Amino acid sequence: AGSIRAAAATQQPVLQTVRGFLLAAEICVMITAFTLLGLVESHVIFTAYPLLVAALSGPILGEAVGVQGPWTVDSLYVSAGSDDNREPEAIVRLSHEEGRTETHVSRAKGPMNAVFAAISEIAKIPMELEHYGVTSVSGGKDAMAEATVRVATEFETYQGRGTDTDTVLASALAYLDVINRIERRQVRERAIAAQH
Repeated sequence: AGSIRAAAATQQPVLQTVRGFLLAAEICVMITAFTLLGLVESHVIFTAYPLLVAALSGPILGEAVGVQGPWTVDSLYVSAGSDDNREPEAIVRLSHEEGRTETHVSRAKGPMNAVFAAISEIAKIPMELEHYGVTSVSGGKDAMAEATVRVATEFETYQGRGTDTDTVLASALAYLDVINRIERRQVRERAIAAQH
């Protein structure tokens, strides 16, 4: 279950090999930069790299940096327990930037499964959850939880993140992050197709 072979397994070996070669090339470029530019200048350039990626992600990849919508969580209620063999239930109400509000009640084997199922049903985007994790990013009574999800659609895999002091809400926001990314991408693709 936790073996190195399992960790190294990939469904896309060609892509993984290309990534390995790119990493090796990056190391060579970094060493060359140290010798030609010096340590301080090279470090400034490599430190600015994430900012360059964020700045170029809009024009090159069509990604909207810092955009939350089109869906937002209006309310979220989850019940869980073992009494009378009842399944956990989630009631989720989402608002869309177009002005509509939708509510769905979902039951599943676990409370988070019920939340994720309700969100998928409202957005009408079927997805398969591949990974779900929650970590604490701060301490104390107002500790922030960061939830991460990896989901697969018919053609692609997406990752989403959400943070909140409420772990369940952070998890819903992570799942909704993926839904929003998929929907924004569909809108961009329709706009590009309409131009041609």
